Amino acid sequence: MRNADPIARRLVHAYPQWFLYFTLCFVSGIACYFGLPAEPALAVCGGVLAGAVIGLILLRRSVVARFALGCLFFGLLGLTAATYRAQAVAAPKLSEPLFQVEILGRVSVVVDKSPRPKITLADVRFRNQAFVQTPRFITLTAPAEASFSAGDVVLVRADIFPPAQMTDTGAYSAARALWFEQVGATGFITDTLRHVRVGRAMGLDAPRASILSRIRQILPPDTAGIVAALVLGIDGFIAPPVYDKYRVAGIAHVLSVSGFHMALLSGLVFFLIRGLLGLMPAVALRVNTKKAAAVCALAVTGLYLALSGFQVPAVRSFFMIAVVFAGILWDRNTLSVKSLAIIAFSILIIRPELLITARFQLSFIAVLGLVSLYDALMQRGRDAAPHAAFGRKALLVCIGPLAASAIAALVTAPFVMYHFGTTATYGVLGNVCTAFLFSFLIMPLLLLAVLLMPFGWDAPAWQGAGYFLDIVSALTGRIADLPHATLHSPAFGGAVLSVIAAGIAVVCLAPGRRGLGLIPVAVGFGLIYLTPRPDVFIADRGRTIAVYESGGLRFVAHRGNTLATSMLMRRYGVEVVPLGPPRAAPDAVFVRARKVAFAPEACRNADATILFGAAGAYCPEPAFVVDGRNASPLALYLTPRPRGVWIGRIDSRRPWSK
Repeated sequence: MRNADPIARRLVHAYPQWFLYFTLCFVSGIACYFGLPAEPALAVCGGVLAGAVIGLILLRRSVVARFALGCLFFGLLGLTAATYRAQAVAAPKLSEPLFQVEILGRVSVVVDKSPRPKITLADVRFRNQAFVQTPRFITLTAPAEASFSAGDVVLVRADIFPPAQMTDTGAYSAARALWFEQVGATGFITDTLRHVRVGRAMGLDAPRASILSRIRQILPPDTAGIVAALVLGIDGFIAPPVYDKYRVAGIAHVLSVSGFHMALLSGLVFFLIRGLLGLMPAVALRVNTKKAAAVCALAVTGLYLALSGFQVPAVRSFFMIAVVFAGILWDRNTLSVKSLAIIAFSILIIRPELLITARFQLSFIAVLGLVSLYDALMQRGRDAAPHAAFGRKALLVCIGPLAASAIAALVTAPFVMYHFGTTATYGVLGNVCTAFLFSFLIMPLLLLAVLLMPFGWDAPAWQGAGYFLDIVSALTGRIADLPHATLHSPAFGGAVLSVIAAGIAVVCLAPGRRGLGLIPVAVGFGLIYLTPRPDVFIADRGRTIAVYESGGLRFVAHRGNTLATSMLMRRYGVEVVPLGPPRAAPDAVFVRARKVAFAPEACRNADATILFGAAGAYCPEPAFVVDGRNASPLALYLTPRPRGVWIGRIDSRRPWSK
């Protein structure tokens, strides 16, 4: 008990922060689910979770036991929530490609991508495939000239394929993402046979279409694409060269409606409404202008959230802003890490799969860094002498945007490296150079343009915003042309990212022990360069085979410019690979010392044999045989072990890989 007393006293002192620690355990439980090699049993998860609840009840008098069992409970809750969600969204999916199949369905989602839009069909029926299990949703890439609207019932002819599997450990898995969206097939529309019924615009679809049409009518294409992304959250009209310049300059985040835009809009409306009300003495003397401005700003921000299509970073930002304005209405300071934890828990308990998405990770880790910076600056302000308060506030106004950009760039850097494989060397410079233009010129002009649209006076505001966006594009072009503007980072897995994320969490959440958090961050970055790289990749049942050599990837087999080839090229820093003509699916693949062969006689000297057909008939004693007839990709590591090769199946025993 003597040893437990100091621990208990510390836990009692830290009681207000318990939910923060519990949320971290909850997030860790979800992360463990996606890191498991096989699907956990929901009944087992529920049973262990019930056991943790019983333990909490029996040991509720012990502070240490309550905290430990609380952490265990929330960790198991995250694991159970993710397991249940994966089983709840289970839906049929295509197992083999189908060509020239006639599909009747209702258009549920339209994504305006340049140059070819994408649609998602619901209520799907196959006209000429009676014995095929029908997916619940199908995502199709439409021809550039095609016109679809949400609610349309269409009959199309298309080539459709099973969802693409992960190509490397830790890489993006399209099959996993589509599993949670209940999309069972993807493909390309070859012919639109007819519109069975034209759908009617629902909700804000008509205003969104009207604003988009007006933007494209007034502004040139490149500028219109950026404005559509800023106002409506539609990034499909941004030209790839323009997006690449923004990405290399480190400001690609402005092209997705997120906390940056929501905070600018809410702050602008708040101070504008409060200033206008303050100019009216009759109102200012009877109404709390600060609270009235908070209500108006929250309403306008909610409308912007709806117009932008309820994107995940925007939803998170809206909740955060709502918490801040709720604090104003109830005279409380609610901008804290605990508020961020409540928002994260509320989102992830409903949709645990969002944790592994780039948008969720980047938006939350950036806000965590900024809120921690805010708390540190406020603490210094409280500790400062009264006569120094004005100087500190003036200094904060001057260096605040620079510090915020630097902190956001630093804490998001490992996540950018993990998801995109590159690092923007001059990201801080790009944010500093463009922050003023977006904050005080572009976003106010866009708000003014939307407000003036009903009166037909919006053209000057759109053009003014376009003028300053041209300046931003010129600046991003200059930054992108600087030497070493982008650096390729080695590919690494989710376990390494978790180590770095744990260190960042300690740095942000433990003010007195920030130095300890730098240890796992340093260890994680060291592990990035120690992570073994697969020597041979095999996907698409042998149709896509790549060998990693000193000069980069060499594709031994492929079936065209597919997602598998593009993901491998991006993950390993290969911009252009001469693919050559596609190759048909082989019966077997034989690997020896980074050499891949298909001829039957190669089996006798092979280190590994991967079978896709009945190849055993002509190879009576194959070495290290692996059955490759399922859809799971393979990663081959050439090692000094017996037979010289280690085979790693990628995501092979998860529901989205079957």
